[in-house]
Amino acid sequence: MILVTRGASFLGRTLTRRLMDFEQRVRLLLEPSSRTPLLPRGEALDVAVTSLTDMAGVRAAMIGANTLVHIGLSSLEVRGDEVVEQEQLAAEVLAAAAKEAGLERLIFIGQIGADRASAY
Repeated sequence: MILVTRGASFLGRTLTRRLMDFEQRVRLLLEPSSRTPLLPRGEALDVAVTSLTDMAGVRAAMIGANTLVHIGLSSLEVRGDEVVEQEQLAAEVLAAAAKEAGLERLIFIGQIGADRASAY
């Protein structure tokens, strides 16, 4: 099974759909939020909800997984030192938990945010 962090993001939804098109089992790791997440429609999804910095929650989400795909925050979402530190801590927790769980692969996908005034 493939565990995908930030599965409700644009990139997460797109990746999840493509993996499911290739008949891969996917579990989304979503962070707690007061907003309803945008998830791929028409699909039965396996979802775990935990903070990316909560080692116990991350460990539980990894049960049965052999691959972790961590989607980093986009440059538009990263504002201020505190967010950068949280993102670094999340990466450290995910990497440690993946190693402990014996996952075969850890894939990091970074996002680049385009300026709203650009053509992209």
